[in-house]
Amino acid sequence: MMETDLQQQLSRNRYCVVDYLHGSFSAKQLLSLPCTVIALAMQGWADLDVNLERVRVEPGVCLCYSELSPLCVVSSSSDFRVRLLLLDREFAFTCSDGIETALPQALHDCPLLHVADMQLLAALQAMFDALKALSLNTMVTVSTQVSGGVVRSLMLLLGDLSIRNRSSSARRTPYTMADTYFRRFVRLLDDNIALRHEVAFYAEQIHISSKYLNQICQRKTGRKAKELISQLLLRNIKRELLVSGKSMKGIAAEYGFADQSSMGKFFRKLTGLSPLHYKQWKSQNNG
Repeated sequence: MMETDLQQQLSRNRYCVVDYLHGSFSAKQLLSLPCTVIALAMQGWADLDVNLERVRVEPGVCLCYSELSPLCVVSSSSDFRVRLLLLDREFAFTCSDGIETALPQALHDCPLLHVADMQLLAALQAMFDALKALSLNTMVTVSTQVSGGVVRSLMLLLGDLSIRNRSSSARRTPYTMADTYFRRFVRLLDDNIALRHEVAFYAEQIHISSKYLNQICQRKTGRKAKELISQLLLRNIKRELLVSGKSMKGIAAEYGFADQSSMGKFFRKLTGLSPLHYKQWKSQNNG
């Protein structure tokens, strides 16, 4: 399925359900779409970078992410198959309206869910099937309201599962000190990425050496601390370019660059595009 087909379905129904098979279409096409995605792995495996951590997705794993989440597909098996629910941003927001804040927040903090209960897994698959059927039935005049109810139920179920999994995991598997240091690093990145881009700063805040921080990051993600800092900084700049309406000069100042040109060099090195060309490209492909 081509990216334009996915966009047309999103525009028509405000959501779509699609099966991704290894090699059927580029994962980059999904990551470039302006939508929220709920993915349920059905077969095979895939290694992903999610929220700065390397994870493996296998059957029974559910993944929730948005276009601005730091996610990258590293590799997958030849038989990898996953069912994807793509939600228009506004539709996803409407469906989550009124849901207890802790539930969607739990999905953001822990987007990867392992569904061990077979009855619960069957219920999730049934919801995906129902949404697929509704998207194809043009005779249902209230399909948006009905599908919205199914999506809302899906969000409630996944949010509750995320909270229970997190508390259960905390009891079963205590963090090592390296895990603790990595979590502190990620939290510090969120708080300081706008102005602090040096590995030494974060290592000092955690009270470890830069070398040890790099070792921890390499072990957890396959990348050094500086690469993770650059990745998160790039993601935030992309978000500012697409949704903030701020000037290039203003974004550069806000994110600690000496000037607009310095930010442009950083952006071009990682993407191959200038910030302006990236913004224009996204506008043309999502418009």
